Amino acid sequence: MVELVTEAVGRASSTSARKVRIEQSLQLGGASVLGDHERLVRAVGSALQSALRAAGGDRMVTLRGEVAGGEVVLRVSDVVADLGRPSLARRRTTTELFVARSIVEAHGGRLWHEPSPSGGGMTLAIGLPVAIAPGG
Repeated sequence: MVELVTEAVGRASSTSARKVRIEQSLQLGGASVLGDHERLVRAVGSALQSALRAAGGDRMVTLRGEVAGGEVVLRVSDVVADLGRPSLARRRTTTELFVARSIVEAHGGRLWHEPSPSGGGMTLAIGLPVAIAPGG
């Protein structure tokens, strides 16, 4: 799982023209998930791209990861700062999140929004079932 997140962060960082930092706090304890690695990287990357697009100036996007209740849960803040006004960025974000949700659900996971701890938007949470170790 850490490899998947690292790859998604690398891709998102390299495509962002803005100087927005991605701060990571991953407490995954070696957890893994089953699924198509490339598609899951795309789902996490879509969430990160949405957050980078919403962040302005020198803001920081936070990616937190933990294992909770049989799921690997990744939270990306602040994904959506303002979806209230029509714009190309809004349409792109909506499309990316639809694709991310489709990928996550195809892997037995779920995707939801929570209020952002910073109060500056919404946090996108992705939950994927933890792979059960052989013989466990």
